[in-house]
Amino acid sequence: MLAPEQDSGQNIPMSTFAENVMDDLKIAMKAKDSVALTTLRALKTALTNAAIESGNKDNVIEQADALVIVRKQIKQRNDSIEQFENAGLTEYFDELLSVEETGKFKPFTETYTWGAQKMGVFHNECMLIAAHGWDVAGAQWAGWRAAFVNRPGQQPFPLAKQTEIFEDNLLQVAKTLMTYD
Repeated sequence: MLAPEQDSGQNIPMSTFAENVMDDLKIAMKAKDSVALTTLRALKTALTNAAIESGNKDNVIEQADALVIVRKQIKQRNDSIEQFENAGLTEYFDELLSVEETGKFKPFTETYTWGAQKMGVFHNECMLIAAHGWDVAGAQWAGWRAAFVNRPGQQPFPLAKQTEIFEDNLLQVAKTLMTYD
């Protein structure tokens, strides 16, 4: 999938790379492989965002950059799982949801509507816990409750209202939640 163009050996046109990802997505859909679907959708989004952010009018991304993005995506997912496990929180959740399944991403209201529907609850019964101000703002705009994890380098979105919970780590968020009736 990360094969470079034959002529340059250095760059991968996003259209070709995206086609490979789309082919893999179709295979995963036919196989009903939800893990592969979620992973490939996240990868496609990350690569597209990188091409847009680079400002390259040809949407070309260097092979080394593509590999860095793939590694970053893997690390983010592993870190998320590890954080929940290390904080002893997994037993308190019925399910961990990922927006990649929706084809839309935060802060679109549709992602939060999907999450509430998936869990069979109303928006005001949901709470997003995150360290990303834009995601938290989207949840609030969709009618969800929100907790902001104040990690280094992260900050609440300035146009969003204050979150219900504002703590420095997930364990503190969990302790706050456990005081709720």
